[in-house]
Amino acid sequence: MKNKILIGILLFLTLLSVNPTWAQQWSGSTNADHNISRTGNVGIGEPNPNLRLHVNGGDGLSFGMGGNGTGEGFGSRRNTGANLYGLDFYTSFINRMAITNNGNVGIGEPNPNLRLHVNGGDGLSLGMGGNGTGEGFGCKRTAGGNQYGLDFYTSSINRMAITRNGNVGIGTSAPSKKLQVVGGLRVENEVSVGGAYVFEVDAPNILGGRFKIAANGNVGIGTSNPTFKLAVNGTIRAMEIRVETGWADHVFGENFRLRPLSEVEQFVRENKHLPDVTPAAEIQADGLQVGKVMTEMMQKIEELTLYVIELKKDNDAMRVYLNTLEKSKK
Repeated sequence: MKNKILIGILLFLTLLSVNPTWAQQWSGSTNADHNISRTGNVGIGEPNPNLRLHVNGGDGLSFGMGGNGTGEGFGSRRNTGANLYGLDFYTSFINRMAITNNGNVGIGEPNPNLRLHVNGGDGLSLGMGGNGTGEGFGCKRTAGGNQYGLDFYTSSINRMAITRNGNVGIGTSAPSKKLQVVGGLRVENEVSVGGAYVFEVDAPNILGGRFKIAANGNVGIGTSNPTFKLAVNGTIRAMEIRVETGWADHVFGENFRLRPLSEVEQFVRENKHLPDVTPAAEIQADGLQVGKVMTEMMQKIEELTLYVIELKKDNDAMRVYLNTLEKSKK
């Protein structure tokens, strides 16, 4: 029994020699607000601590962990002042991170007004994959690359970038358009383009671009400057094309004037093309208008039909005359 008492006294004296501050705080304390329970919970200002460290009352709480005045620690305050009822985290005596009483978190910002408020430094990088899988996003404030923008990564590859001026790039880290996609693009249902914006699909080293919808609604294929509703710089192949246009059946109307062939001959000699037909120089300059030219061609076909009918009538009359003449000679 004496040995057990002696061992207990030695252990107590050892604790006092190792941490005299602790001994002064707790030895023989008559203050019920400072208590270490049998479970190991410690109460400061709390006689019945239900946590490993239970602090109650006072103007705040501060923990220094660096030692020798290096300034690492965290704390909170309950009196007046900044970040009341919040938490502040320090290194080198500088507030590095703050959590306000409403849950806002500030990094480099002691008074965050957003859920995550980051201020200062050369940038921000958040990695979410772990183990070096390379998922995350970040921004940089130093010179070079997408400065003051946002970059999004998977497998350590830049998949999407948002520049400081609002351009969005998918498959490119330096987009020059509001939306620039390098790679395949699939759109289902619909694409809506409003205002003065332009939808354009381009490719490197392709003169004139691939496809463009201009702000005025003109569509260009193989041209970046469509001046018609559909401008195609290349060959078109189709099973059928329908052109809504007028037609030339007025040739068979009672008021249509069929030119005498002598008049037609004179016109051709002077103008080098048929009357009411678009001349070659105009087509070469402005292109061939399919509907207009088809109507002109049909008019000429119908006029030729009328000429043939007249020739048939003349031929029949000549045949009757010749038959009559032959009979009169017999």
